[in-house]
Amino acid sequence: VKSRLLNVNIVNINVPLLDKDLTVQELSSHFFRNIHNQIKQQVGKAVRDCVVSVPKTLDESVRKRLVEAAQAGGMRIKACLDDSVCALMAHRQDEAGQALTRTLVVDIGWGK
Repeated sequence: VKSRLLNVNIVNINVPLLDKDLTVQELSSHFFRNIHNQIKQQVGKAVRDCVVSVPKTLDESVRKRLVEAAQAGGMRIKACLDDSVCALMAHRQDEAGQALTRTLVVDIGWGK
C-alpha cells in the first residue's frame, strides 16, 4: 500500500477480507477507521484527534492524501509530523483549568 500511496496514479487493490477492490485512498481510510473503532471499544469513547508521523521524505501531495484518508476514516488530523518523536511532543496538556485531552499517536512506520 505504501508504494501505491506514493504513486499519484489511483490503483485498485484487491482486498480478499472485504471481497472487493479498493483504491489506496479507500484502503487507507479503512485502516484509520479500524484504529478509530478499536480505540473507541477499548477506551469507551471516540477518538477525536490524532497525530500522524510520516517520513521526512514524504512529499506534500502524499501527506495531503494521507490526511484525507484519515478524515474519511473518522479521524481528525491534529498534526502530520516528520517522525514519531515529534508526534509524541505534539501531545500536550491543554490550558490550565481545562480538562486533559488524549491524542492518539499513529506511527505509519515507513521510515528506514
